[in-house]
Amino acid sequence: MQTSSGLLLIEWRYEPRAYRLGGDEGVVLKAAGVERLIQALARKEPWAPGPLAWNPPILLIGDRAFNLGKRGHLVMARMLNQLLSEAEALPPPVNGG
Repeated sequence: MQTSSGLLLIEWRYEPRAYRLGGDEGVVLKAAGVERLIQALARKEPWAPGPLAWNPPILLIGDRAFNLGKRGHLVMARMLNQLLSEAEALPPPVNGG
């Protein structure tokens, strides 16, 4: 996602089922954390668990700040929601295969 502060990387990881925001040194969230972040983004409400903080319009990930701009928070909420729904639709991993 391109922001006025640079590129914001958002990655879904299959094992363990988690989401990483901010690239290699970003913050890893489980699905419940992503859902809470989506709600906060959609409502333009502050939200801050650990090293991740959303205080409209600034998203802080560790020591990096991203200005999401006028509608960037809605774009990010939609993007995360899409990743979440796609990941939930995937079958569980097959062990030993």
